[in-house]
Amino acid sequence: MFLIKKKLFLLVTTGLFLIGSFSLSAQNFQLFYDMGRWVYPKDCPERPYITTTVELYHPDPWGNTFFFVDMDYTKKGVASAYWQLVRELQFWKPPVSIQLQYDGGLTNQFSFYNSFAIGPRYTYNNEDFTRSISGGILYKYIQGNMVNPHNFQFSMAWYLSFAKGLGTFKGYADFWQDPAVGKSDYAFLTKPQLWFNFNKLKGVHPDANLSLGTEIRISYNFVVPDKFMVIPTLALKWTFWE
Repeated sequence: MFLIKKKLFLLVTTGLFLIGSFSLSAQNFQLFYDMGRWVYPKDCPERPYITTTVELYHPDPWGNTFFFVDMDYTKKGVASAYWQLVRELQFWKPPVSIQLQYDGGLTNQFSFYNSFAIGPRYTYNNEDFTRSISGGILYKYIQGNMVNPHNFQFSMAWYLSFAKGLGTFKGYADFWQDPAVGKSDYAFLTKPQLWFNFNKLKGVHPDANLSLGTEIRISYNFVVPDKFMVIPTLALKWTFWE
């Protein structure tokens, strides 16, 4: 237990260090109230109510960097942490890039396997960047998976700004192979988000970057093995830079 808590502390510290290192480009902080305990009281009796997410997206001449750090909280403090780091390389004209990805994390009970992925990704943006969709097919190596560490992942993400910026619909979806999880060899996770952006209202300062919304956490063979789940949340977001 001591080693798990030590690993959790190191992961949280690393995440905060990264956030500080990219402070000039950090985009937003999100706070979620998770209703999983109410919707699935038998399957998730100890599921934390509160999740925070720090998210960054930063383009550069050679592609872009994206990461998010999720932390779940109980009355005793941080119960779990998870982070994903994605680097897209593009030394040529869009829309195709090479995606490099890392995923990992841990809870008070166990650690997630380190996973590394690589593959091509296609991205479409309209002229004013109010609509975007991208998708990639990746080779995924799951370190520590004794059944089969060599797997695949299909991932996509989307972004839609509407009503002159008052609303934002965005999210991602991942489908991947993982023979070590449940009876099925496959898992699915998607998190669509819908936001109402207050700074687009008439009379509100444009730098008052507060948003109110929701994230629906839809999964199969992820939260609970071999079970399809839909978990709603209530959410607040503050955007620091864009």
